Amino acid sequence: MIACLILGMGMPTTPAYLIAVVLIVPAVINLGIAPLAIHMFIFYFAVISMITPPVALAAYAAAAIGEASMWLSGLEAFKLAISGFIIPYIFVYDNALLLKGSILEIIWASGKTGIGVYCLSAAMVGYFRISTTFWERMLLGVAAICLIVPERISDFVDLPFNPCFYYPEEKDDTRTGENWIGDLR
Repeated sequence: MIACLILGMGMPTTPAYLIAVVLIVPAVINLGIAPLAIHMFIFYFAVISMITPPVALAAYAAAAIGEASMWLSGLEAFKLAISGFIIPYIFVYDNALLLKGSILEIIWASGKTGIGVYCLSAAMVGYFRISTTFWERMLLGVAAICLIVPERISDFVDLPFNPCFYYPEEKDDTRTGENWIGDLR
């Protein structure tokens, strides 16, 4: 991961991917990881390095366009994309996301990972249909971890605690969350 991020800093995605493939893939395949999973892992981190501080080129370009602080924009981009840093590990540990396995395994893995990433993003941002409190954010984080871990038992342990099932569809008047990103200037 760190090698892919370092190679991707300041380098376009394709050269970063190709250099990482030449340097990293042969060693990692000897560890017993599926070739497709490690290629997806490397490609994903080569892409996501564009929003990783300190050389978050895409975030800094967006900050210049929006006339916002570069560092605050870079950190906000990192916070919004934190769930993207977990997905490559899921590729390695759960091959059903790479469409390997039965149709039920693929549907189960895709659904639970999607809900887990949604919960993790909501926990990081602090907004889940309405603004969330500290404890709701912690509950969302625990729910995300339970869903992202590639074990069936954690999926079922998560069900009664997942806030996805308890939030109302309409907004609460006391917690509107109109300015949930904050001021980046």
